[in-house]
Amino acid sequence: MDLVGGGSVRDLLDEHGPLPVGYAAALLEQLLSALAAVHAAGLVHRDVKPANLLLQPTVDQPPHLRLGDFGVAAPIADARYTTVPGAIGTEGYMAPEQARGAPPDPSRDLYSVGRVGLQLITGLTPERRGAIGSGPLRPLLERLLVVDPEQRLATADAALRLLRRLDIAFEDGPQVTDRLGAQPSAEPDWAARAVLAACASVVALCVAVVVGVLL
Repeated sequence: MDLVGGGSVRDLLDEHGPLPVGYAAALLEQLLSALAAVHAAGLVHRDVKPANLLLQPTVDQPPHLRLGDFGVAAPIADARYTTVPGAIGTEGYMAPEQARGAPPDPSRDLYSVGRVGLQLITGLTPERRGAIGSGPLRPLLERLLVVDPEQRLATADAALRLLRRLDIAFEDGPQVTDRLGAQPSAEPDWAARAVLAACASVVALCVAVVVGVLL
């Protein structure tokens, strides 16, 4: 996968606390767009959380989020799925039915988006979370955090449409800097190659001497 140098949304929250609502809304829009593509490909991510939301270094530009870590992603369940051996995901971000071992379904990811959204604007981890509270993102979060999956927003596209209808203006927030620094040059390291060539020559010479002695 690509190397993403700006850290994760979890790093951002750990260092800066609650994010401005307009900044959080921009992150959620990008996350929902990513999940719409994932679900359209027939997969459920199953572990949407701040640590798996990577950030490109953008400095003074709006944040650029990338959804990562598909280690527990699975095909969307169909009628052939009957049971799943236990819960797969991260406690606190999983939908209630996912925690009970329900089969993969896009609505499980959407519940996780709601948990992430709440954390973005409160700075509180799931174990410390409280009520949604009032605010511009409340209509979206209420529809994502419904306990009954039948009443929850059914698709990432539907959630994206609702978020855009809220028309939340972007707000400046923390700058995302490059945490990795300069990357190794793609140019050939001629000094290293010269050393390797010299070592190979010595080895070849030793082999020739040994062979000569044995003969």
